[in-house]
Amino acid sequence: MAAPIFSASHAAKQGSREVRRILRARSHLACLDFDEAPEPAELKKSYRRLSLLVHPDKCQETDAKAAFQKLSEAFEALRESASDERPAKRQNTSTRWWDTTWEEFERRFRHREKGEAAREAEFDRGVKAQQSLLRLQERVASAEKVVENLDRRTGLGSSSLWPRRPEQDAQAAEARLRQLLTHLRTRHRYCLYCGRNFDSPTDLLKNCPGFSQEEHERSKGARDAKKPETREVMKCEDDPLDEFMFGMEDQLTKDMKKSVKSMKTRHMPQKGWSFQQQAQQNKMEAKRRGGR
Repeated sequence: MAAPIFSASHAAKQGSREVRRILRARSHLACLDFDEAPEPAELKKSYRRLSLLVHPDKCQETDAKAAFQKLSEAFEALRESASDERPAKRQNTSTRWWDTTWEEFERRFRHREKGEAAREAEFDRGVKAQQSLLRLQERVASAEKVVENLDRRTGLGSSSLWPRRPEQDAQAAEARLRQLLTHLRTRHRYCLYCGRNFDSPTDLLKNCPGFSQEEHERSKGARDAKKPETREVMKCEDDPLDEFMFGMEDQLTKDMKKSVKSMKTRHMPQKGWSFQQQAQQNKMEAKRRGGR
């Protein structure tokens, strides 16, 4: 029975080839068997695959340890260069965490992957929170300007609701926005998201979708869903060639009708003539035309 493709002998030969290739590599990318910078997931996958081949516990080559050390250092260098983490949060690589037995290496590798995933998730949450705060600050600034303009127009004096330094805390910014929106709706019957004044409080309650921007967006989405789909019918312009061909066809039809009528008149005997007399007359006309 033939040996399976992933037999121990096959793995040993492949490990020997990879040891020699890694030791000859002149760049970090070449060590990990890449021609260009890979995605983080591909980088980890390649490192895990090559480690399984050249780790000293898996490979019997005398240079396996040196190859594995070079491979691990290249992996760390590429991982850090592609990382979005701040330097202060990067793990300390001076301890050579990979320099251990295969079982411990696998445990540490999985632990590091979980830690990196957790830090990436935390980083994403921080970015989203910062973006949300910026959008909230923009709404607050817009509401403050509207409050100031309407207060000045109605003769009200300066108040704490006029523009000031933006809040740096999301909860404080939300509270500030609610205060501004409440002032606009109760004092000026104005909706920031509708962008207009209303005639009365009843008109405001009846025709404004709600207090928040989310309520306005839901109302707009519902209105858009109710709108029937309109399909624009394309108008085809008259083709001059078609018009010319139709004219030619009409003229040809008329000419054919005239020709048929003429032939009928020519071959039918005139009134008071016999068929023999008409035939003789036709022969004479044919000779006359031939003589011409």
